[in-house]
Amino acid sequence: MFTKLRLVNFKSWYELQMQKDTALYFCNNTGSQSHITRMELDLLGNIQNWPEDFFGEPLQEQIAMQRAQLSQQKRHAS
Repeated sequence: MFTKLRLVNFKSWYELQMQKDTALYFCNNTGSQSHITRMELDLLGNIQNWPEDFFGEPLQEQIAMQRAQLSQQKRHAS
């Protein structure tokens, strides 16, 4: 029981330390201005406020890459 209590106390301390000692920021450029947003972390370190389109549109990016490859192939084939 004592060991389990120490583990719970350590885990609580660790989570509080992580929140105090860890900071992530996202920088977004809009024209000539930059906007900085602090990312919010939960107790497990998961980001709670991902910026919109942070990972982009994977399907749209894939389509654009394939179109570019086809265009390049057509130019070389002519």
